[in-house]
Amino acid sequence: MTEVMSDKDLLDALDFGHPGLESVGEAMSAGDLGAAKQRLIAYFRNRKDAGTEAVSPEPNDQPEAFSERGEQLCRELAARDWLSVADPEATPER
Repeated sequence: MTEVMSDKDLLDALDFGHPGLESVGEAMSAGDLGAAKQRLIAYFRNRKDAGTEAVSPEPNDQPEAFSERGEQLCRELAARDWLSVADPEATPER
């Protein structure tokens, strides 16, 4: 079963010391959940420190995502004959 986090639980989990989230913390301290949510939305809409632009990284951009073992596994999977069945009796009906 999927557990859903409440708005309050999500806001309580934030670091209000992070630049820009101070006003969210103030609203939470005052017990004003509605204002805290509005301030968090405003933070996400207006922040300028979002980081990098959305791009598709290449393996060389993310060296930790590349390994020779991973490449070997990909080659083996790509070369596999996925339509052959060694023992047709072992394959359950679909």
